[in-house]
Amino acid sequence: MNKDMSVFIHLKNQEGTHSRLDFLLFIGFVCYLLSLVFEGPVRYALVLAHAQTFLYLRDAIAVASIIIFLFKGITNSRPITEPCTIAIYLLFVHLFIAIWLGNTIFSILFSSKLFLTALYGLSIADQVHIYRNFLPKLFIFLFIGTVAGIIANYFIGAFPWEGELFESAFGAVKSTKVWWSGGERRLSGFARASYSAALIIGVVGGFMLGHYKSITLKIVIFIFGTAAIYLSTSKGMIMAFGLAWMWATLTPQQATKTQGSKILPLLAVCCILIPIVASLSGANPNDIRTVPGFISSFWDRIAVTWPTTFGFLKEDFGWLIGKGLGGAGSAVMMGNNYMKFTPIDNYFWYLYSVFGIVAFIYFIAPIKRTIIGARKSSAFNREFVCILIVMITYGITTALFEDAFFGIIYGVLSAWPYHNRETNAV
Repeated sequence: MNKDMSVFIHLKNQEGTHSRLDFLLFIGFVCYLLSLVFEGPVRYALVLAHAQTFLYLRDAIAVASIIIFLFKGITNSRPITEPCTIAIYLLFVHLFIAIWLGNTIFSILFSSKLFLTALYGLSIADQVHIYRNFLPKLFIFLFIGTVAGIIANYFIGAFPWEGELFESAFGAVKSTKVWWSGGERRLSGFARASYSAALIIGVVGGFMLGHYKSITLKIVIFIFGTAAIYLSTSKGMIMAFGLAWMWATLTPQQATKTQGSKILPLLAVCCILIPIVASLSGANPNDIRTVPGFISSFWDRIAVTWPTTFGFLKEDFGWLIGKGLGGAGSAVMMGNNYMKFTPIDNYFWYLYSVFGIVAFIYFIAPIKRTIIGARKSSAFNREFVCILIVMITYGITTALFEDAFFGIIYGVLSAWPYHNRETNAV
């Protein structure tokens, strides 16, 4: 406890030339991530206290950060070409497109809330950069907490908050998602869903794989991370985490810039093309009975999910402008339009389904930022490459933007201020 307090006091004392507001915004960022990592018990505690509304304090943190960013931009004549400023303008454009397409207001609001996390990440990037030397401590805590939660979930059994109803602005939902795969319960630990827990482990674990030089420590991180991911039954993340581990272990530190600029574009192309090739293959959904169980979910995407996604994009110029906010993914169900729901299950094609052709820019943004940034600053370049390896690889079979943790990290990576070198580091 004393050590934890000393870390906090050290962080507080490092304000230096930075304002108290920067410090508070960063603390808000830490609290938001903690609320996602421990969302199950947090929701349960709020239900017991009849205080479910307090969960929306984290949304208030995000909105406040965005408003402060805009206000500081006005008072400090911030360039309109900054990523967050551009994203705010574009979100309003997409909002009008969604209304023009006739998407229901409830679906639009739900979809806007999903992308609010990315906007929050864009707005908070400067503050995360200021206190970036605290990130390794934060991420290792999130990693240990998530892994320990899943392992405890396996040995102890169902936690008391699993399946409990939680009243939200979008109706009654379960505190955690309880589901099975191949007869095995998908364990989420302290997170809200198994895929969320797997994503958290992959992202923060990827950061640590890139950050620490010790081969022994990398092996320990890989073993515990993979074990927890396996218990969550998130097969795609096992491959993604394994790839990040191999890259971080086999690629020399001095080769980060060159090797990072090779693997990220390659993975990006795979993320885009694999669903296209799969959709054109004409696979028979009934053949799922003949494929091995460990690839059954992937076969379902090949034969059903991805072809259905492409089918919807053929309507109403979807290939050009997408289906708009509220027109794709789980937001469709918020408008009770179940017949047009498809999970999409791909990072890039989720963006494309919502935003259309400009999705290429949104998809490439964090990748380009990381590669170009490597030439200007060495700060966290290797860590960010590992995070993106995890995100893009896992994103081949997962619609990542429906997870708040991903949205925030995506935003931070897309706006990371490489022009500010290490001189103002904590």
